[in-house]
Amino acid sequence: MNRQEYSSWLAESSAKELIHQENADHYYANFYRDGSYDVLFKKSKEELYDFDRTHMFNMVIGWKFGEKGQIGLRATYLTNYAYTPVVGSKTSTTQQILSELFPYLPQFSSSSNSTPSGFALYQPVYSDIPRSARLPHYQQFDLRFDRFIPTSWGRMTLYLELVNITGSRIAVSADTFNPLFPVVPGANPETRYIYLNGLQSLRTEKNKIPYLNFGIELRF
Repeated sequence: MNRQEYSSWLAESSAKELIHQENADHYYANFYRDGSYDVLFKKSKEELYDFDRTHMFNMVIGWKFGEKGQIGLRATYLTNYAYTPVVGSKTSTTQQILSELFPYLPQFSSSSNSTPSGFALYQPVYSDIPRSARLPHYQQFDLRFDRFIPTSWGRMTLYLELVNITGSRIAVSADTFNPLFPVVPGANPETRYIYLNGLQSLRTEKNKIPYLNFGIELRF
């Protein structure tokens, strides 16, 4: 309904006594005391927010060996961000792309010697539903060893941490599209991964070794 129809409906329904409202997935239903009812269909669609991370799970398990030391394991699971996926590609020439980007530039005829190269390029076509796909999830396991050394002035702790012992990679984007080739699921666009230090991951399925932290804690 348009704005005028909505205003008329709102004025009419406000004068009635509402006794029940049903909120379904695709519609609202209002039931009034006089026996009349309204059914309003929902046209809006639920969308995920930018940088939505729906699930986050952390678990820490520790085992203490008396006053000598302890071992701890931390597990982390994260659902990754939502994004708008590429669902196809369309063919364009360099001249067409330049015309779209710079519409005020003079157009060259196809017979001109100064015509720019007209070889075919591919442009990505994105889904009509925003953020309808999600990057691969991420899991990480960390292991820590502590050795307690009591002293006359307090306690000294020697610790060793193995961070990301499975060498898991973090997916950061899935929009690296190569315009020289059409859409190929799983290859173009390519999903980019990084490791914990921010470096781009190697193009291999071999996991990277975990990060190693060690040090001394002094408590007085």
